[in-house]
Amino acid sequence: RATIALCRGLGLEVTAEGVERVEQLAMLLPNRNISLQGYLFARPVSTSELLPLLERLPAHCQALRQTAQQLPAHAKVTGRTGEKRRGALSLVAD
Repeated sequence: RATIALCRGLGLEVTAEGVERVEQLAMLLPNRNISLQGYLFARPVSTSELLPLLERLPAHCQALRQTAQQLPAHAKVTGRTGEKRRGALSLVAD
C-alpha cells in the first residue's frame, strides 16, 4: 500500500508483477488504476495460443475477481495456512 501511495504521489503508473495467488489479487483489488500481471491471469503462450487465450481472458478475470472478493478478510492479508510462498509480489512503477 505504501509503495502504491508513493508512486501515485510521484505521478507514476503502477504495475503489480508476479500476481500468482488469489489472495494477492484480493489485496490489490481495492487499488484502482494499477496494472496487474502474473501467472494467476495467464502463463506465457505461443503465438498460436494467443488469440484463444485473449478470448477466454475476460471471463477468467471476472471469475478470479469474484473468487477474490469472497475470501475472508484474514485470507486477503495472510494467505492460506501452511501454504508455501511461491515468490514475492513486486510493484513496478512505469
